[in-house]
Amino acid sequence: MYNDLYKIMNWPLIEGIEYTDIDNPHTLLGPHMTDKGLLIQTFIPEADDVKVKYSNKVIDMCKMDDAGFYAIFIDSKKVIDNYKFVITKDGNTYETYDSYAFEIGTDLKELKKFNAGIHYDAYDYMGSKKCIINKTEGIRFRVWAPEAIRVSVVGEFNNWDGRIHQMSRIKDTGIFEIFIPELKEGQLYKYEIKKKGNENILKADPFTYEMEENGGSASVIKDINGFKWTDDIWLKSRDKFELTNSPLSIYQMSVGNFSKDIDGNVNYKELAKDVADYVLRLGYTHVELMPLAEYYNDAFKPDFIYAPTNRYGKCEDLMAFVDYLHSKNIGVIIDLAINQFSSEEQGIAAFDGTSLFEHANPKRGYNYKNKANLYNYGRPEVTSYLIANAFMQINKYHFDGIKLVNVASILYLDYDKQPGEWEPNIYGGVENLEGIEFIKHFNSIIHKLHKGIITIADDTSGYPELTGEVSETCLGFDLKLNTEWRKDFLNYISIPAYMREKSYNDLSLSMVYQYSDNYIVGYPEAEFINGNPSLLGRMTGDTEERKFDNMKLTLAYEYVHPGKKVLFMGQDMAQYAEWLPGSTLDMSILKVDKHKNINAMVKDLNELYKSEKALFEYDNNPDGFEWINNISARESILTFLRKGADENDILLVACNFDAVDREEYKIGVPKKGKYKEIFNSNNKNYGGNGFVNSRLKQSKTDECDGREESIRVNLPALSISIFKFSKVDEKLTDNKAAKANVSAKKTAAAKKTAAAKKPTAKKATETKKATETKKATETKKATTVKKVAESKKTTKTEDATFSKTLKAEAKTVAESEVKAPAKSTAKTTSNPEVKAPAKSTAKATTKTTAKTSKTTSK
Repeated sequence: MYNDLYKIMNWPLIEGIEYTDIDNPHTLLGPHMTDKGLLIQTFIPEADDVKVKYSNKVIDMCKMDDAGFYAIFIDSKKVIDNYKFVITKDGNTYETYDSYAFEIGTDLKELKKFNAGIHYDAYDYMGSKKCIINKTEGIRFRVWAPEAIRVSVVGEFNNWDGRIHQMSRIKDTGIFEIFIPELKEGQLYKYEIKKKGNENILKADPFTYEMEENGGSASVIKDINGFKWTDDIWLKSRDKFELTNSPLSIYQMSVGNFSKDIDGNVNYKELAKDVADYVLRLGYTHVELMPLAEYYNDAFKPDFIYAPTNRYGKCEDLMAFVDYLHSKNIGVIIDLAINQFSSEEQGIAAFDGTSLFEHANPKRGYNYKNKANLYNYGRPEVTSYLIANAFMQINKYHFDGIKLVNVASILYLDYDKQPGEWEPNIYGGVENLEGIEFIKHFNSIIHKLHKGIITIADDTSGYPELTGEVSETCLGFDLKLNTEWRKDFLNYISIPAYMREKSYNDLSLSMVYQYSDNYIVGYPEAEFINGNPSLLGRMTGDTEERKFDNMKLTLAYEYVHPGKKVLFMGQDMAQYAEWLPGSTLDMSILKVDKHKNINAMVKDLNELYKSEKALFEYDNNPDGFEWINNISARESILTFLRKGADENDILLVACNFDAVDREEYKIGVPKKGKYKEIFNSNNKNYGGNGFVNSRLKQSKTDECDGREESIRVNLPALSISIFKFSKVDEKLTDNKAAKANVSAKKTAAAKKTAAAKKPTAKKATETKKATETKKATETKKATTVKKVAESKKTTKTEDATFSKTLKAEAKTVAESEVKAPAKSTAKTTSNPEVKAPAKSTAKATTKTTAKTSKTTSK
């Protein structure tokens, strides 16, 4: 038997297997039909004895060399694939199936999609997947390593020996595959890759669903298809979701910083209820989670994007988190950092010994400042890898939206790089043409196959047309964070109130480009990482009360400005501390009134935002916004309208960015009607002094701001007021016809009564009237003579008083540091830096004195 076997052995190929130098071991190992019967060959290093067990038979195999290569002929006219090896090693005997008896390459069509860049469900085919082949359960492994000489699966199950489970290359796909029977979930594994130069490297699986705990570098065999979802109703409603005319208020959070248990640990599932309770109480519509992909050092430079970090639990725990929030009608958005990845050796960098996922040219594939690798978006397999990851987030974890972080680094070759660290595109420009096409592909296919899913761009470059339908110039995102608005507003609000006049135009600049893209306004995590202060930490004011007034103004302005909303954790309660990765949100500050008041205001703003269509229905339509007054720089007052689809759905917004209360301030309004204040940031419930507008305002025909109708309102210092329009009640209108009819009836009744009186009474009345008229005439003459004499004296006295008053007022105006508008009267405030506005006082004095003089002259 030995001699017969020896003669047909392919010794060059056997040597390649023993030295792990080949990429097609399935062509030799396993069962193969020959002229002499079924030949079974295996390589089991260091085995003392190997037998074949099949059909209740156990047959000794021949050891063909000292390295551990065994072979046997079996008298069979067909392939037997359900046999086992009985192996004796170091005195121990065990049984195992032959991995090379199971067919591979059966999904060639799907794998070709991976090579073409259109394998959107690659997560179901690549990596380690539980499956059944020939009625045998096991794990199928697939990995993309086109430049590898040989790839093996190593793990606890084979003592991390790369000679045992060598993988075979699937034709020209660059993908290696093997099926290992009887492996179970939870077992650790890696790929041992022999790269050119015969050096072996160990790599975790780029498609792994779970990584080893406690910072280990091994992948974990994981099946994520067993979770019992309960959110069918939510998913059906999501398919019908229309973003354009719906409210969207996002609470952005870091999972690791929201709350921790007594031992300082965080778990996705256990966190769900606390997050949902808080978000529901505050009225947000969605939660946004900062990047959760597994990483070694930096979440924004992930190593394994298919594995949620196990710092906070298992895959099922994250699914439970999403499922629970859906049960409370809360959407969940995930941040994806697919703009760069870690350069750690145990990650996917130089995966097969070459630049595989990253660009081969370091000027394209590496960021020296961040010490991070950049994806090669021009490689189809990388496109499949990245887009399939987004699809996994949607299909496996049921996320409702995806935000791509730092899109600018995908769009531009020179982003965050110094001269000499980058090179231009083929046209000599700085645009990353491959990155641009990737983003178009990303957005178009998600929107085509997943209705209701939101894609968001976090971009600081100002790239035009990021949102809208994908076209030659448009990249296809649903929404874009308005970083310019955020920058301009925070710069403005950080200026002391008495110095804001020169920067007034920064407030209206955003409306110049508001409708060039579909925006989200607010304060996301980008404003608070890298040691940046909290919102409260940026507020100005000579007292803490003034700082909190500015804080309320800052938060309220977000909600009245066009655009969807986002707010990072801690800002809705005005936390002092800056955000740090290892910190925990300090909920205890809500026991302090000033923080509790801010929290209450944000709650009311969210509810108002969701209930008033004028605040969201026309976010992306110029018809939804109209300026009333954006030229009152001296007063730092801004007024405008927010409008809905209904012509009467109108909100008047009045913003006072000065530290001066304005009493009876006149504002032009678009229509005759009633205006009811529905929000005021100076409300006592928010810690204000209650200087608000409690009574309904009826417009009057009194021209202001270029409009025929106007109202007069109180504008507290550093505040925002919102007034809701309603039509005038027809019963209260000035109906001349009705008045004339009433007057005619009264006259007729009077005549009838007079005619019924007796003649005697009439004569007596006429006599009495004549006597009284005569006395009155005589009295009037005497009084007139006396008044003429006094009038001359009074006029001289008041002229002198009027002259003194004007001089005093002129002096006050010259000395005053704060100028109030002529059309309003400034109410005295507690701010010691603010002086009473002289201009309005002078106007009031002039008007009163002139009226007195005119009356006296008569």
